[in-house]
Amino acid sequence: MSKIKALKIVNSALAIVFLILVLTALFFQSIPYSIYRVIHPYTGYAFTGLVILHIILNFGWIKNNVLKKKNKH
Repeated sequence: MSKIKALKIVNSALAIVFLILVLTALFFQSIPYSIYRVIHPYTGYAFTGLVILHIILNFGWIKNNVLKKKNKH
């Protein structure tokens, strides 16, 4: 699988998981606790894993743009 295709999948999954996290956090009083206590933590774990994968896949860009050394004149 190409890096671009992997990033598209990871970014889409990140968006969906983030939306689920936000919605379960905002509407936690409207959701039965038995459902909330399963969905919210597991989507949090998935979000953390996807963020780590996102950083790994984008590390070249991060290194070139964020971690680059400043030129001294």
